[in-house]
Amino acid sequence: MMKREMLKLFKDVDAIVSPTVPKIPHNIGEELTPMEMYAYDVLTVPTNICGMCAGVVGCGDINGIPVGLQIQGKPFDDEKILNMMICFEENFNNNGNDDKN
Repeated sequence: MMKREMLKLFKDVDAIVSPTVPKIPHNIGEELTPMEMYAYDVLTVPTNICGMCAGVVGCGDINGIPVGLQIQGKPFDDEKILNMMICFEENFNNNGNDDKN
């Protein structure tokens, strides 16, 4: 049932783009509740459970902490998602370099 609902999301789109995690990481040594730990996975688990295709690319940083961008697609759309990831990296993620190669 969940997979059927996820597939409906792709009726009119090739991919869904979202943050990889809903918040920046906690500080090393900081105590977390189990719910806080699970919250880090809330945006990736549905994709994994439903067998969807997904990948993550870096898309910048917040106060020096890397931020990931998740690109999700239908099952077996691996090549399409990989091409989108490559395109994003080539056009938007220049790793701090002002010159594009």
